[in-house]
Amino acid sequence: MERIQFACPACGKSVVVDRKYLGLTMPCPACLQSVAVPLSASAYQTPEEAAAPPKTADGLPYKPCPYCMKFVSPRAKQCPNCGQRVGVAPPQTNWQLRKSGARLCKMALVSLLLAVIPVLCMLAIVLGYVALGRIRRSPLLFRGEGLAEWGRGLGYFFTIAYLIALIIWLVAY
Repeated sequence: MERIQFACPACGKSVVVDRKYLGLTMPCPACLQSVAVPLSASAYQTPEEAAAPPKTADGLPYKPCPYCMKFVSPRAKQCPNCGQRVGVAPPQTNWQLRKSGARLCKMALVSLLLAVIPVLCMLAIVLGYVALGRIRRSPLLFRGEGLAEWGRGLGYFFTIAYLIALIIWLVAY
């Protein structure tokens, strides 16, 4: 069954339905407002067309910024979202990443510091995972993957060590 995609007029979110619903009214899955599925073929896109990158008024496709992955104009020299230059190839080595301005993810450092505090070990584990996710999603903006992994690992180690010490102390008394 062929599916079609159109934008909800109330919230602007994309709605995908089967072709058999053309011309019918149905609730939008995002905002639950009543939406009329367009009748004409020009009013909707197939999911394959919708997956293509958006195009400018000239018909040129937008290109993704290699640093923040937001779409920018094909003629842009600098990304309006993150401020990085988009006309050059993204850095590949650790030395180039440091030179490119990738900054240390402060959450990774906080995770490492909190790992040794008895009450905050669990928070160190959570912050380590969050920092790793942030670094891996945008490695050209953030660095410090090793710090996040060490913070997470030490958080696990000290949490287990503190629990064992607590059990021994409770059994001894």
